[in-house]
Amino acid sequence: MQETTSHSLPNPLSEATGLSPWYRRIILGLALAGLYLISRRNYLLFHSLVEIFSIVVAGSLFMIAWTSRHYSNNPYLLFIGIAYLFIGSIDLLHTLSYKGMSIFLDYDYYANQLWIGARYLESLSLLLAFLLLSRSRPIRPLAVLTGYCLATALLIASVFIWKVFPECFQEGTGLTAFKKNSEYIICAILLLDIALLLLYRAHFTDTIFRYLLWSMLFTIVSELAFTFYLDNYGFSNLVGHYFKLFSF
Repeated sequence: MQETTSHSLPNPLSEATGLSPWYRRIILGLALAGLYLISRRNYLLFHSLVEIFSIVVAGSLFMIAWTSRHYSNNPYLLFIGIAYLFIGSIDLLHTLSYKGMSIFLDYDYYANQLWIGARYLESLSLLLAFLLLSRSRPIRPLAVLTGYCLATALLIASVFIWKVFPECFQEGTGLTAFKKNSEYIICAILLLDIALLLLYRAHFTDTIFRYLLWSMLFTIVSELAFTFYLDNYGFSNLVGHYFKLFSF
């Protein structure tokens, strides 16, 4: 499982874009500024763009992991790739059910529930993926895929059909205690994920290690931002989505 150090690997971003680091930073800064201006004009458009980006990343990760499963010996990549297919699927429902989208008309706050469900699935999947690194036997992709199908179906049914998923937002009062406590629990799981990343650091190149570490840290900041907002269109909500964008 040990990989070569990052010093022997090319920078994929440099090769893909052919741009210097300064040009990439300028383009990134302009994109972030553009997103902010969009959020001031039409928050639903800003939210949809950020979420679509994360959904595309999640789907791409699955495609890479799934198509390489026959010749890759990395159970972490395969497990995470499968997990993010379903995380992205729940994020898609979160996007479609966001207040103001006028798709699900019987309740305004499905999106808040789906957000918590997706983030629990994400943080726990990262945890399970690290534990797989200590296994000597390869994982069974179809079994993992089936398990995530069932877990995701139950989550979606608990929100849309059975309506037993706890409320996460109430009009006039803001976030519920369940929503806030869940965000803190998710942050705690992510901190455990970081501890496991440090423990299994030898399994990753230096570059991949840094990317994973920053991704988890940005996700924690995102989750903490989502413990403060009183309005689905508020500033704290905006900050949380920015850091989700950085994480993905």
